Amino acid sequence: MDAGIADFIAVPELAREYAVNPMIDFGPEQILAVIRASTPAYAPGASIAYSNSNYVLLGFLIGAVTGQAPAVEIQRRIFNPLGMASSSFPLTAWMPEPFMHGYNAVAVGNPLIDVTRSNPDFPWTAGAIISTLADMRIWAVALAEGALLTPEIQQARLQTRSISEGPVAYAYGLGVLTMNGMIGHNGGIPGYSSWLLHDPESAATIAIVVNRSGETGGAADPILHDILELLFPERFPALPPAAAATPASS
Repeated sequence: MDAGIADFIAVPELAREYAVNPMIDFGPEQILAVIRASTPAYAPGASIAYSNSNYVLLGFLIGAVTGQAPAVEIQRRIFNPLGMASSSFPLTAWMPEPFMHGYNAVAVGNPLIDVTRSNPDFPWTAGAIISTLADMRIWAVALAEGALLTPEIQQARLQTRSISEGPVAYAYGLGVLTMNGMIGHNGGIPGYSSWLLHDPESAATIAIVVNRSGETGGAADPILHDILELLFPERFPALPPAAAATPASS
């Protein structure tokens, strides 16, 4: 996240259209064009900021290096070895039943609308996974402990850089977020918000999914903070609601 590549979802008109119509006809090639046309936020290495564009570029790298689509490699390298039988990288808006519907208010004060159906090509490798809470728990532990990685790579990916200061200290490594020593990531697309965290010290794992988008930050953020405050009061003291929001999402 220190390359300075602009976040394609931060383009105002594109973000508005996606929020209103998650079935937007927009995919990886169009996203790549937006990234190429964008102005870098800063010189590589000069700062750090979350950008979904990094994960889209990673999707293209997967194809270039392996000769396979990301869906194939994610299934082969992650879902199969970890036994995540209820997880998939979707190629269409179809979801296996049962599933929970997702809702989005589009703007503060607007009525909620059902945005369950969405084009997975828009978030693509930045957030198109379909999963269950049980599989998310498996992934949270594997992500934090580097179950599929060599010890050397795991050590390198946990060399984090701070992205915020305060009572909740966020830092970013190679595809992983840390919060006061806990390791994981959050996620969000129209209609849904999620959090995964694993604490290597206590072996505690937290997996949260809510079926609503947040107008400001992730809708799962305040739930996560309440849980952390209850279970880990020394590490996560009482904070005002705004402090629960996280600077990263995918």
